[in-house]
Amino acid sequence: MDFSPQNCFSAAFSKLDKLRTRHELCDIVLRLEGQEFHAHKVILIACCPYFEAMFLSGMSESRQSVVDLQGLSPDAFEAILRFFYTGNIRITKDNVQTILPASSIFQLDDLKKACANFLVHQLAPCNCLGITTFARTYGCPRLEEQAWKHTLLRFVEVSSTEEFYQLELTEVCQLLRCDHIKVASEEQVFEAAVRWIEHNPMQRGQCMSQLLRHIRLPLLPLPVLADKVKCHPYIKDDLECRNLLDEALISYHLLPERRGSLPAERTRARRCLYDMGMIYAVGGLSSGRGNLSSVERFDQEKSAWESSKAMTTLRSRVGVAVVDRKLFAFGGYDGSSRLFTVECYNPEKDEWSVKSPMSTRRSALSIAVMDKDVYIIGGYDGNTSLSSVEIYHVLRDEWSTCAGMNTSRSAAGAATLDGMIYVAGGHNGLSIFRSVECYNPQDHSWTAVPPMLSRRCRAGVVALNGKLFSIGGYDGQSFLDTVECYDPITKLWSRIKSMTCRRSRVGVAVLSNQIYAIGGYDGLANLSSVEVYKTETQEWTPAPPLTCHQGGVVVAVIPHE
Repeated sequence: MDFSPQNCFSAAFSKLDKLRTRHELCDIVLRLEGQEFHAHKVILIACCPYFEAMFLSGMSESRQSVVDLQGLSPDAFEAILRFFYTGNIRITKDNVQTILPASSIFQLDDLKKACANFLVHQLAPCNCLGITTFARTYGCPRLEEQAWKHTLLRFVEVSSTEEFYQLELTEVCQLLRCDHIKVASEEQVFEAAVRWIEHNPMQRGQCMSQLLRHIRLPLLPLPVLADKVKCHPYIKDDLECRNLLDEALISYHLLPERRGSLPAERTRARRCLYDMGMIYAVGGLSSGRGNLSSVERFDQEKSAWESSKAMTTLRSRVGVAVVDRKLFAFGGYDGSSRLFTVECYNPEKDEWSVKSPMSTRRSALSIAVMDKDVYIIGGYDGNTSLSSVEIYHVLRDEWSTCAGMNTSRSAAGAATLDGMIYVAGGHNGLSIFRSVECYNPQDHSWTAVPPMLSRRCRAGVVALNGKLFSIGGYDGQSFLDTVECYDPITKLWSRIKSMTCRRSRVGVAVLSNQIYAIGGYDGLANLSSVEVYKTETQEWTPAPPLTCHQGGVVVAVIPHE
């Protein structure tokens, strides 16, 4: 019969630890910064590869009764020595950055991993840069990866910390050129560079040109370039800075035909700007063609739709927009009346609230967002198609008007591209349009741009990678599966791969550099199916179908924080 008392080893090691603290039967003294630590060689050899090599490999220390140690904190060594005898160590914010290096020296891989895991849970904007360097120094690749990822995801907060201000120029450049820093706009990258310089202007004032090479100036809105960047003292007196600014102002914004000559790394959107988020499908129609208040959302990570909080009002042919991670629903049709009401969904509170109404009832309206203002364009008021435009100022919950379109349009598609608003197709109750017009917020004017290849109303329109996509719709005779793409540089429309089915009243959204075509009507039935256009393969592939809707939804993306 085998007999194994549960407390045998713990009791034995507890007695050995008491012998250690009383300096009894100890055969080695470890000296560190003038402090002496008595221990038993056999325990050190059994518990630590470092001491096993020291005492069993014929090293000179194996013949010494006193061994000097270097490069360790006495407090950390005391904690680790106690760990050898008790099998227990308390890792805290105060000692982890001394215990981890000691565990690395002593080749205590499990303890080192425990320290690294502890630091992962301590990551914050104020320490992630330092932890990244610390992890790299002591060979903790997972911790380094997590700390760097935290730096990128919380870049805006990180760039206002003391750790950021203490970075060397090369380190700041490395961070600014990274494709994955998470920012709402490139303006935040510019502001971070300015803050770093202003922390020590005497020594860093001449560094702006080196930083500016890694800021994607062409992606800044024209007003920001002209009113903020151009006038900045670090830029206006530096020739290279002025050249980079002129490249953005002239060759990208004022003469867009030159964009192809610009370096791709300065004109490509950072991946964070289209990384992850949730698609919200709002309103629309049920299988019985009834109007809905229901909302569902697509979680890309789970690849599944799930129900979300319903609106307070039934709305089909509604317009939606997202600003500051809040979802706004404008107007629509409740089954009896065109609506001018507005409501807002806050995902953090999971609730809808009423906002200031529009001045005009609108269904089948078009929506575009620019600089946190929502442009409500055209639509149908119950009597006629509209050309008028209202602007909702989200931060003030107020409305204003701007110049109306040249053409009255309902069921048109709209998108923002390069600081301009494009409105494509639609109808006026008599004719379906190919025409496209573009709003310039600088001079508040609408101008015609080349028309689409096909007449389209109830199409989905989105901007992606510097181009405009018009998807599906109805041309007056057929429900469409075709897709066309407009390049503002060449001013040409071209056809790309058609969808797998015909979709009018289709909801479209861009997520992770892909276009989602959601629901719609194929001429026979409302659709719950979804398909995705992948720019890499230029193919449409199926995605999970809607669960609460049968066509006619409008969609928008709330990005992850």
